Amino acid sequence: MGQVWDWGSNSCVAAAASSNTAPSADKANTLILQINRFLDPTTPAAYQLTGFNVGASGFPTNGTIDQGVAMAAMTLVQRRATDAYSNAKSTVDKAGAAALISQVNQGWSDPVSFVNGSIDSITATIATYADLHGVAKAASSTIAGIDTTTILIGAAVVAALWIYGR
Repeated sequence: MGQVWDWGSNSCVAAAASSNTAPSADKANTLILQINRFLDPTTPAAYQLTGFNVGASGFPTNGTIDQGVAMAAMTLVQRRATDAYSNAKSTVDKAGAAALISQVNQGWSDPVSFVNGSIDSITATIATYADLHGVAKAASSTIAGIDTTTILIGAAVVAALWIYGR
């Protein structure tokens, strides 16, 4: 498939093949949280993602990439690539953006497989695009309503107390 520009690492990488294998639920949810940043009403109007029939909180973080999530992800990556192409100051930047546009164009034939096969770079591209344009940070994942960072810190404290209390 050749080389493509990976906006997350800002370098050329081997093109990922499309995949019918679903990514892990964590990877899917991370992507969904990044997409939901663009559905938030506080997102600057120029960057809001519209036309998707989702609730006020965006796509549900249910661990799966469905057709709607895949199309939203591809729409955002295509926007990022198009913006980069329009603003490219060098032929290398323009070529990288053109390669990404071409890659996404090919992926429209089967969006779910395309996103499943490139989920890491797509997630990084969307996160970078949001950060560059001041879009609010993604909501964090929770377990039983508790932020996962809080859970990890709590577990580390309990482990440390157990180790030092022995």
